Amino acid sequence: MPIYRYKGRKETGEIVEGVLEAPDEDGIMQRVSELGYSISSISQEQTSSHFQEKFAIRFTRIKKTDISQFARQLARMLRSGLTVLQAFDILIEQSENKKLKQVLTQVKRDIEEGLSLSNALAKHPKIFSSLFMNTLRVGEESGQMEEVLDQLALFLEKEVDLRGKVKSGLMYPAMLVTTAVFVIFFLVTFVFPKFAYIFAKAKVPLPPPTRILFQFSLFLKEQWYFILGAIVIIILGVLTYIRTPAGRLRFDRLKLNLPLFGKLFREVAISRFSRTMQILTRSGVNILPSLRLARESAGNVVFRNVFENVEVTVRKGEGFFQPLERSGEFPPMAVRMIRVGEETGRMAEAFGNVAENYEQEVDRVLKNLTAILEPVIVVIMAVVIGFIALSIFLPIFDMIKVIK
Repeated sequence: MPIYRYKGRKETGEIVEGVLEAPDEDGIMQRVSELGYSISSISQEQTSSHFQEKFAIRFTRIKKTDISQFARQLARMLRSGLTVLQAFDILIEQSENKKLKQVLTQVKRDIEEGLSLSNALAKHPKIFSSLFMNTLRVGEESGQMEEVLDQLALFLEKEVDLRGKVKSGLMYPAMLVTTAVFVIFFLVTFVFPKFAYIFAKAKVPLPPPTRILFQFSLFLKEQWYFILGAIVIIILGVLTYIRTPAGRLRFDRLKLNLPLFGKLFREVAISRFSRTMQILTRSGVNILPSLRLARESAGNVVFRNVFENVEVTVRKGEGFFQPLERSGEFPPMAVRMIRVGEETGRMAEAFGNVAENYEQEVDRVLKNLTAILEPVIVVIMAVVIGFIALSIFLPIFDMIKVIK
């Protein structure tokens, strides 16, 4: 709890000062008044624990799981009859995330000053997305805030689940590749040179595999700083190029056309778009604002351009599915499901079905990807390590022959 230093006067006019703990300035004023003093100044003491707390809050992350839990709990409390302010008191008290507690405290103050919940949350755009805000605003206007909060919580949970599946599915192959690179680098730069020194001392003629590996090892040891510098320059150049509009478009298109991984990136983009459109249309957001928000959350410039074309087409009064079909980026099944939803007036249900289908497809693709990559990486690693072992053992056999 913060510590405040106060100055005041007694009823006799005598000046007094001291320090007290209180949750805020209102609390300290109340406590000093209870002591019978009139306050002249209040200042918060900057203690080391206070600095540590500020440092911890600054580097604390508010995750999407925190926001989904906030939305779910707020919906339940509102549904049980609590007011927004009463619900926020409970949320602030039980929040374990100090940064989120700080944000909710500020939101509560803004609501007390007359702002609506959506406008108070909108003052924190890094935490609450534009999709969250626009959907919540529609819920406020329609009087269905509890239902909208539940849908937002479900949407965030689905998004976190999808992202977690992709990360966990790609983590194992990435760990295998990293381990293989470090093992090979260690063998080539630290183990093999010792054997090469022994062979040189024994004047054993080196076979071709050993000579190749020896030259490669020598190159790594002598030119490592040039290699490292070249790698850093290439990475920085690629990152700089990707930040340009043309570079980002080319990079995102390349991702979609990659063997094995391209299908995964495409299905993740389709499922995210469909899930976003489902929550927005179900909450009552108009189709054009929904498309704009879905475009912002696409995560891929190629798909963002497709959604821009859809927005232009819909603005002209044409159908929704035609530009998706013409783009060639959406599979025929997804286009047909959306077309049926548009023709029957059940767009939210259609988008939900597409999202469910492609989330399941992401699971299947990840399993297939892991099943393919694991043996390929193991075989490549075995071949490289086998070549290193062969380069070491061939001269040893020659040494044995010379000794005999």
